[in-house]
Amino acid sequence: MVAKIEEWIDDSAGTALCPECGIDSVIGSASGYPVDDRDFLEAMHELWFS
Repeated sequence: MVAKIEEWIDDSAGTALCPECGIDSVIGSASGYPVDDRDFLEAMHELWFS
């Protein structure tokens, strides 16, 4: 399922809110980061949410 961003934080960075959980930690496919790499995503989760 592909969800579309519907809410944004009104800041200079244009931070998206996740449409699934509302958290402001969205990395889009156009970001240049390997968002389809499970190891990368697990490392980001460990860094920012553990």
